[in-house]
Amino acid sequence: MKLLLAFGLAFGIAGSASAAESTFQNSCSDIKLAADGMTITAQCKKNDGTPVPASYALQGVHNVDGKLSMGEGASTYQQTCDTVRLQHNAKMARLTAICKTKNGRPSNTQLPLTDINNIDGVLKQGT
Repeated sequence: MKLLLAFGLAFGIAGSASAAESTFQNSCSDIKLAADGMTITAQCKKNDGTPVPASYALQGVHNVDGKLSMGEGASTYQQTCDTVRLQHNAKMARLTAICKTKNGRPSNTQLPLTDINNIDGVLKQGT
């Protein structure tokens, strides 16, 4: 069931089953989610190995009946989600949160962050 959920989330984010995993976490350190819940900050290595401050604005993250979902426009999930965290390791990066369902109940949810990469010290989606 977890594999099916992860596949479904990845499919919804990228619009295809071939969503690329994020790789920024392999060449960046001190990775954090800013207090606004909308910006990833980090120290990322440039091609020459020099670390520089970098940031990435999360766009289109929404709470859809207690589940984090990727869509369009400005992120709105912060209005109905608490305990938001950015988790990462060498293989993945994801947002986790406790979001309210339509009937107000708390729901544990996660959203894989796909295709965010360090391009010469700049966090960008794609290559």
